[in-house]
Amino acid sequence: MLQSLLVCALALGTPTWADPDLPPEFYPEHHQVDALLETNPPPHGVMFLIRNEREDVLVELLPRARYYIERLQERLPGTHMAVISYGPELVALSHAKRADYPGLQDEAVALAEMDNVDLHLCGAFAADVNLDAGDFPPELDVVPSSTATYQDYEALGYETIVLQPAW
Repeated sequence: MLQSLLVCALALGTPTWADPDLPPEFYPEHHQVDALLETNPPPHGVMFLIRNEREDVLVELLPRARYYIERLQERLPGTHMAVISYGPELVALSHAKRADYPGLQDEAVALAEMDNVDLHLCGAFAADVNLDAGDFPPELDVVPSSTATYQDYEALGYETIVLQPAW
């Protein structure tokens, strides 16, 4: 049955998070999020890591991160969430790419403005592609090093979920 569903999905093209017919089980991290929902005591925090060579991947992954964050906050109120983008995909959030990805900056800012949520962009990677904090919306936190930020959250006991494209 699962194989038939996969064949049908592939025949219809690459699905996106907005596809209402795609069950959550199709996403790589779904079961990890479900397990966190049952954790007792709850984790101190949860960090979502995003790194992908595709610049457009945030179009799929930011809405999925928001969905998971809302689910987790519903069941684990007060738990801090962080989203860390540390690869080529973060370029899509720059002012220069705003027209290429309509609404993506707004989506990222809305995510960063949620209670108990931080969205961090890797300043070291940004510098490698000649960008700095001024090239992104001010609501997005451009950190000097995503590695140091990740390690800080890890030291605090945050659970890690790596977000990947569905296909």
